[in-house]
Amino acid sequence: MNWRLVEVAADIGTLVGEDAAINRISTDTRTVGVGDLFVAIVGELHDGHTFVADALAAGAAGVVVNAGRSDATPRIDVQDTGRALLELAALRRQDLTMPVIAVTGSTGKTTTKDMLASAIPGSWASPASFNNEVGVPLTVLQTPRTADALVVEMGSRGRGHLEWLMPAVRPDVAIITNLGVVHLETFGDAETLADSKWEIVEGLGETGVAVLPADEPRLTRSHPGSTVTFAVEGEADVSARNVEFDEGGRASFSLVTPHGNRDVQLSMP
Repeated sequence: MNWRLVEVAADIGTLVGEDAAINRISTDTRTVGVGDLFVAIVGELHDGHTFVADALAAGAAGVVVNAGRSDATPRIDVQDTGRALLELAALRRQDLTMPVIAVTGSTGKTTTKDMLASAIPGSWASPASFNNEVGVPLTVLQTPRTADALVVEMGSRGRGHLEWLMPAVRPDVAIITNLGVVHLETFGDAETLADSKWEIVEGLGETGVAVLPADEPRLTRSHPGSTVTFAVEGEADVSARNVEFDEGGRASFSLVTPHGNRDVQLSMP
């Protein structure tokens, strides 16, 4: 990361104190290193402003704080540190040239993300389930320039959540694993659930690809890009046929695609 405090401040806020080079972005003082920019996120349980002094003592190049919350320097004063983190990730996204694959859905997001990362050589994926308004920007910000692809897991708790994250992600491929009843109480009803997940597809450009379950009529919608459907033992662009499980719960199946078929044996249950 070849950023400096003065350059970042010009995009997200006001620099108070001396300029310095930035190595990476952090929101956790337990892992802050020399040259990091610490963003003081205000969460439900913790307020990052409490740890500003700790970050600077650990060698941080500077801190990003809500205006009026800290006198420490060097600092960048912003209106909202959560929004500032997103804006930093959006700046980083502009620098990234590799394909970006975004994954959402009611279930299976983390497994799908991990399997994609294993299948795509040289890819960078979000660690663990970094799928919220803090984890997604951090995933983008930590992506190495040398990565051949970026796989991002994206969670949603209602309308507008995925849309809010889109400036930091701007996917080339958007995957919705399914629309289930899990967490339906969070969304209120099935239509709101479908609309909320569809926001990931609305983030695609004209050359983008949506990967969608073929058996989900609520996702039969138009968008600027193209669509690839998938199914298990059903009609779709890509499907898994003759699925069997061994004694360890590991699946084997025939993968049927427009470009040919292949036998697949998974190494994990």
